[in-house]
Amino acid sequence: MSNSILSASAKGATLLILLQVSSRALTFAINQVLLRFLSPELLGLSVQLELYSISVLYFARESLRVALQRQSHGVQTVVNLSYLAVGLGVPLSGVLAWTWMRAGTPDVPYFGEALGVYVLATVVELATEPAFVAVQQTMR
Repeated sequence: MSNSILSASAKGATLLILLQVSSRALTFAINQVLLRFLSPELLGLSVQLELYSISVLYFARESLRVALQRQSHGVQTVVNLSYLAVGLGVPLSGVLAWTWMRAGTPDVPYFGEALGVYVLATVVELATEPAFVAVQQTMR
């Protein structure tokens, strides 16, 4: 019995390691293709858009996540408080997008549309915050 458990654990660990190595190799290969075929302007634009998304998410939810992890008043209270991240994030994403457009847009086609897609994606990610906090609270 213990021998089968040990072999099953070794097989699972081996598969996990192979999955990690193959995932990293695939990510490396895709990054190399992107670096070879994209212009520096487009790579810079993608970094700017990612910076926008990370900034909105960080300022809207990280302080609340830390504070909510310390709460022990029940799941519903924590979920209700986590809606503050959505309330902060939606106006913040609009203000940051407006500031980004006013600061001078790069001479890249469809920059405004790409920023709009990032705004939408950031708001959708913020809308999932109450569910994330609920799951995190029940795991304690």
